Amino acid sequence: MNVKNRGCLWRIALRQMRAAKMRTGISILAIALTTLLLTSLFTLSLSINSSFQEYQFRLVGGYSHGSFKEVDEEKQRALAAHKKIKEYGMRTVCGVMMEPPFEKKHAEISWMDENCAKWSYISLQEGRLPEAKDEIAMDTQALAKLGIPARIGSEVTLAYNLVDGDSFISQESREDRFTLVGFWEHDMLIPVHYINVSKAYLEEVEKACIASGGEGFRSDMNVMLASSINIRGDS
Repeated sequence: MNVKNRGCLWRIALRQMRAAKMRTGISILAIALTTLLLTSLFTLSLSINSSFQEYQFRLVGGYSHGSFKEVDEEKQRALAAHKKIKEYGMRTVCGVMMEPPFEKKHAEISWMDENCAKWSYISLQEGRLPEAKDEIAMDTQALAKLGIPARIGSEVTLAYNLVDGDSFISQESREDRFTLVGFWEHDMLIPVHYINVSKAYLEEVEKACIASGGEGFRSDMNVMLASSINIRGDS
């Protein structure tokens, strides 16, 4: 083979090497772009799913994994000891306000423990949850509807209808005066206004109801499971 032919073969080999390198580079770029696209789609899908779940939780007023209705002390102890329940929170409703200014979105007067308050999207802007009988905490929109300034120490007078043991609205009403010890911004998606009273106040009202021939109030237990997988199967 003469020098000229060897030179031609060398040039052809170089061109093939460059072409192969280019094809390899294009393949690597295509794989990288495909991986990026799939990762972006997966991340977007997770984000949309998470946002939808958060939206649904806010519509029902809380994000606990589940809720047990009408739980007495014996049931509470049994459920709290269950191996699949990681945390629990208690809530007892004693009254409702459905007359103006709460005719469009009514207010529920209840005692909540700290877990239940947290899972009900109550994030205190100022103050704390009620402890004494004459203390109260509520959202700023409910305060505005009542014409009460969102200020710790404000006087709050509530007139509301009691609920009976089955949580039906009673014709019996009650009016009490409280001191505001905490407030938070209202989430417009939450279906009701939560008005929180102390356990001491709740127990006093419940005793008065039972003494007048009524029933005790219903307590609900909200729970967080050890795992959020297969919640329907665990319930």
